[in-house]
Amino acid sequence: KLILNGHVDVANVYYDSNWQYPPFQLTEIEGWLYGRGVSDMKGGMASLFYGLEKLHQEGRRPKGDIVVQSVVGEEVGEAGTKRACEIGPQADLALVLDTSENMALGQGGVITGWISVKSKNTIHDGARSQTIHAGGGLFGASAIEKMTKIIQALNELEQHWAVMKYSPGMPPGANTINPAVIEGGRHPAFIADECRLWITVHYLPNESYEDVTKEIEAYLNRVADADIWLRENPLQF
Repeated sequence: KLILNGHVDVANVYYDSNWQYPPFQLTEIEGWLYGRGVSDMKGGMASLFYGLEKLHQEGRRPKGDIVVQSVVGEEVGEAGTKRACEIGPQADLALVLDTSENMALGQGGVITGWISVKSKNTIHDGARSQTIHAGGGLFGASAIEKMTKIIQALNELEQHWAVMKYSPGMPPGANTINPAVIEGGRHPAFIADECRLWITVHYLPNESYEDVTKEIEAYLNRVADADIWLRENPLQF
């Protein structure tokens, strides 16, 4: 039994002047097709169905079953593929037809989640000097500035993974940590008392979701423990 897997969703689209062609209108220019998801990965899905149709037209019958998984959620943690694996049939081999020049033997995983830095106190901007200058006497900090330490720590962990981790058949650097979205602060008149970071983590086939999550949290907690303010205002995952 063979599984052929592909996704039909795309990342969020923001309409602005940077689009050379309409994102959701297929445009052909000199033999090239332009449109949102043409490459990633409706082109792959079109090739999948074209191949199956050719087999049918030529009367060729595979020795085993072919299962097609057309899924969504690829851009946000592979929800569709995960659900298909949970409720769908098992197979001897699965091919993920996402368009790329890379070929990988195996499939890693994806983790998405928020990391929050939150102050126990909210401090007015006028008191900032008391938190950063000698003799100020006010124990406080900007959650946004503290989050920069966390981002730097994630970058260092990502570099460590690239050097030390390996999975047969996977290209170097397949395991990454992307600081994708950051939110913070409440008003210019206040020191930021909260900052939230949304990360996307790609891990290798020989790792597990649980182990990688624990590794990231443990590493960041050690970094935070070395900071006096973060020690009193612990990270939230």
